[in-house]
Amino acid sequence: MDEENLMVHIRRTDKINREADFHSVEEYMQPVEEFYNTLEMRGKTKRIYLATDDPEVFKEIKTKYPKYEVIGSPEMAKYTTLESRYSDESLNGILLDIHFLSRSDYIVCTFSSQVGRLAYEIMQAYNVDASERYFSLDDVYYYGGQTHHYYEAVYPHKSSGDGEIDLNVDDVMNINKHYFNGSSKVKNIRTGQEGLVPSFKIQEKTESVSFPTYPEVFLALD
Repeated sequence: MDEENLMVHIRRTDKINREADFHSVEEYMQPVEEFYNTLEMRGKTKRIYLATDDPEVFKEIKTKYPKYEVIGSPEMAKYTTLESRYSDESLNGILLDIHFLSRSDYIVCTFSSQVGRLAYEIMQAYNVDASERYFSLDDVYYYGGQTHHYYEAVYPHKSSGDGEIDLNVDDVMNINKHYFNGSSKVKNIRTGQEGLVPSFKIQEKTESVSFPTYPEVFLALD
């Protein structure tokens, strides 16, 4: 592509304070700025496609970030209100947003949103490896109904206050959120404590299971 396509999905309305925390426009735009600074832009227009259920976000970004060209439809965003969410216009709007988000070179979103996760999933079909083509402000990737996302401690940690908890090496924990500021919120299964730990001190725990070898099955190998 001649131009980089960066998409931003900002979910507000009914998600806030129920399923997800509020994130300011500045939080979304920080990884956008880092993305374009890395490219050094070569004199190209800084452009984002904005998908949101809050029409006021368009005005806010254009006011605070005037150097950016913002593509999207504030009118379409109005159809995502709770009153009109199940209309034909709302359905068409969400399908378009998911399509454009999935075709982006880079997506900034929250993985607490099913739209953000679905767009990221579809991205896999268009790229050999899209694992580095996103920035989530809250959750790690997951799918609804999956088993717990377990992590284990590879370094010990002693709480210094400020909501932190202790860790021993090999402690297993449920991951709640990666804050992408160096900290992760976890629940230590051993102690029952819930709080923050340094992200570099934990890693994903790989579960292994016995798999039948079926020795009675004859394989004709060429």
